[in-house]
Amino acid sequence: MLPYGFHSSLTFKLNNYMKSEFYTHFATSKQCQEVYLEAFNKSHEYEYLYHIFMAVLLMDLYHKVEMTGSDDVLNLSQSAYVSMAEFHHSRSLSLMRQNLRPQKPYDALALLLASSLQMFYATASPNHRIADIAYIGVAKGIYLFFNDILPFVGQFQLLEDTYKRYCLGSFSTDASVYFPEFLYGILDLQYFEQDPLTPRTLSSDSDPSPANSVSSGGPSSPEQQSVTPSTFSSSSERSNSGYSAGSPSFEANRDIYKKVLDRLKMEFRAHAYKEPDDNTPGMQIENELISTLSRYVIDVPEQFTELIGINDPRALIIMGYHVMILAARRYPFWSQTLYMYEIDHIYDTLGKLPYGHEWKSWLTAARESIYRLS
Repeated sequence: MLPYGFHSSLTFKLNNYMKSEFYTHFATSKQCQEVYLEAFNKSHEYEYLYHIFMAVLLMDLYHKVEMTGSDDVLNLSQSAYVSMAEFHHSRSLSLMRQNLRPQKPYDALALLLASSLQMFYATASPNHRIADIAYIGVAKGIYLFFNDILPFVGQFQLLEDTYKRYCLGSFSTDASVYFPEFLYGILDLQYFEQDPLTPRTLSSDSDPSPANSVSSGGPSSPEQQSVTPSTFSSSSERSNSGYSAGSPSFEANRDIYKKVLDRLKMEFRAHAYKEPDDNTPGMQIENELISTLSRYVIDVPEQFTELIGINDPRALIIMGYHVMILAARRYPFWSQTLYMYEIDHIYDTLGKLPYGHEWKSWLTAARESIYRLS
């Protein structure tokens, strides 16, 4: 049992760190930074909000040690940061379940910000995997109270600005960033069983790798507007046998895959955001990681969550490109190895499935892009 003085000193130092520096880590926008600083100052009124702030503060220090070998705030080990952060994260989730019915506008703002911080934490933590049913479950649980927040949006300007920022709207549909169009190929692709004595081979012109589909500019190049579609054989072209690998209900799930791909495409091509006081013409590219987290995952269908839970190869591939989006934001306060671990986890999982080599090849562009960014 640690002494009371240790906890008091730790809390005092974390509070100072938040108010002096950490609130600027959430976003480059001054308006957005001030929202989080104000929310932290009021978090004593919302215990669930306070605990998730503590969790993300501790996870920030974890990554600082990961990148530099030490930190100048608490100077504890990475394992200590993870342990303490998990406690605060779990406590926040438990308390949020008891407070999902806002009574006044600031209640709604506290829930909205806490939800975005939950996703922020789950992405940063080494104990959570992005392509995992539990990770998406956090997002889907957050989504449940959005309808309860809506009645308050028009009553409180700060809440309205924050809601618009973290929920995809018409301001975020400007085509600005590359999307790997070849991903739509998985909607028609099925692998068929061959004679077990005959080796399976893929021709060089059917590999959806960066060499065939992505220019050397990489996924974060604004000028990269499109990608040559994959030339993987479709099911109609490979109809010599009747066995389909992958999800047994592929046709039933096809609409789900397409809906998630369409939504992912919006996120790739979105991030056009204009500050309320900005009078310059056009839109700016939204690179805020916390905005990205708060928009995409909560919007995927419940059936897609279930597909992730059974390691459906197409669902895992789609999540791999979501990881690539996060890596492309180049959030400077997290180690890029975080995304390398995530994409390698998906890559290894695909390799254990039937036709693993073929499924893994669909992840080549995302994997190599993430490694180039690190």
